[in-house]
Amino acid sequence: MPSHWESIEAVHDVVFAHSCPLTQFLNDRFDISSLSTKAKVAIWEEAFRSDWPGNLALLPAVNLEASSYRLIRTRSMYARVQSGVPTSVVSMDTPHLAAALENVWLDELAPLKLAPLALAHAAVFGGHVALLEDLVSHAGVDPTALGEIKQSYHPLAMDAAALAGHLHMVQWLHNAGSNEVSYQALEVSACLGHLEIVHWLMKHRGYRPSAAVLSNILYSGHINVIDFFARDCGLQLPGDALSIAAQHGQLQLVHYLHEEWGHPCSSEAFEKAAIYGHLPVVQYLHARSTESCTTDAMDGAACLGHLDTLRFLHEHRTEGCTTFALDAAARNNRMDVLEFLHEHRTEGGSTRAMDRAAHRGHETVVRFLHEHRMEGCTTRAIDWAASAGHVSIVRFLATQRSEGCTFRAYLWAAVNHRFQVLEYLLSLNGARPMAAQAVECALRLGNRRAFTALQTAGCPGTQDVAMDAVVWDDDSEAGFALVDDVLQDDGDEDGYWDWDSDDSTDACMF
Repeated sequence: MPSHWESIEAVHDVVFAHSCPLTQFLNDRFDISSLSTKAKVAIWEEAFRSDWPGNLALLPAVNLEASSYRLIRTRSMYARVQSGVPTSVVSMDTPHLAAALENVWLDELAPLKLAPLALAHAAVFGGHVALLEDLVSHAGVDPTALGEIKQSYHPLAMDAAALAGHLHMVQWLHNAGSNEVSYQALEVSACLGHLEIVHWLMKHRGYRPSAAVLSNILYSGHINVIDFFARDCGLQLPGDALSIAAQHGQLQLVHYLHEEWGHPCSSEAFEKAAIYGHLPVVQYLHARSTESCTTDAMDGAACLGHLDTLRFLHEHRTEGCTTFALDAAARNNRMDVLEFLHEHRTEGGSTRAMDRAAHRGHETVVRFLHEHRMEGCTTRAIDWAASAGHVSIVRFLATQRSEGCTFRAYLWAAVNHRFQVLEYLLSLNGARPMAAQAVECALRLGNRRAFTALQTAGCPGTQDVAMDAVVWDDDSEAGFALVDDVLQDDGDEDGYWDWDSDDSTDACMF
């Protein structure tokens, strides 16, 4: 005869949808392979909160912080957690110790009671009011001596409690006479979304938020604080507020700014959301904006590898992209984006795609571009790959393509001691003149490191050099800067450095 639970199988999904994370996990309602850190933490916190008697080893592995451990309420749970901790060393930084601090289990804190003031500071940071009261009553801690915490980013006790969101600790310190607090406590508490603490500081310390604080909160997206500052404090929202929210993927904040304050869905906001891959924001703005954007939207999405956003722009927008999209996708090893652009877009790319993919060692990209694209490459491809030591790419380009290399491949491989690359380059037809040019350049620069590497590899022109007669330049040992300067000063219009120097600022475009 079926159990009552089995008889209502049709509503199992509904029941589990309203159950706690631990229950859902134990009943295989989660895909553990794709479970987020936040979800794993929620499962553990529910186990602590409910004093779950099951085997903790069954729960998903995750690094828990003190804020999770402080939810432990029983000695039995604490003992089970301790048994799984791989160290017996107890310090202020031991996360699970938060349970003992919160519950004032003094026997567990015995090693730390030798330094009661330090323990009191730990109580302040963790918001453990009961422990602090016990230390004041029984360990002789003077609450007025808690005002400054040494070796801390926030040396004032009230600042530390405020920034951690511990309102009760802030109130306790204030009432106990340890009431020194900085204006920074208001600013940072606001940015962290601690609205109750903001209210308290404004009421009891007379602090008032500034317009700069409101701008900073936009990055974290705490609408409750933003709304309070804008409506109740009369602060003016900055004109680019919606763009900032869009850039950081704050969909609810974008909606709030547009619906409540009438901020326009601008092309700038749309582009920033697209560039940083915030597809829900892109979709929201697309449905509400009549402005066109620029090719930066698709270029940026391609550059940073946001394929879902790129596909949406391709299907729903008309601005298109430039050759930068394909070039950047190749440079950044975004094969999925590269394949999409190849199959669906007509803008194409340039020789920078293969050159820079070779430089960074993206052999799969190099082969794809060679087999499916017509842009080709320049001598930079082998030169840069040689410098970086990507011997398989050097070999592929040398045997499959006709662009060849320059003496820079030999020189830069020598500077970087890429002996395997040097050996291969010297085996190629026509290697002798370029190797000799590399030797001449190394001597002219006085670069002992490059010259000795070329000599070790057996380059022509290195065996008869009187080493003691050469003026070696110690500065040139450090890297490519002096090598590059001399190369550029040769009057060679095609000269280039050992980095992406041709309009290289576009590498930092987004």
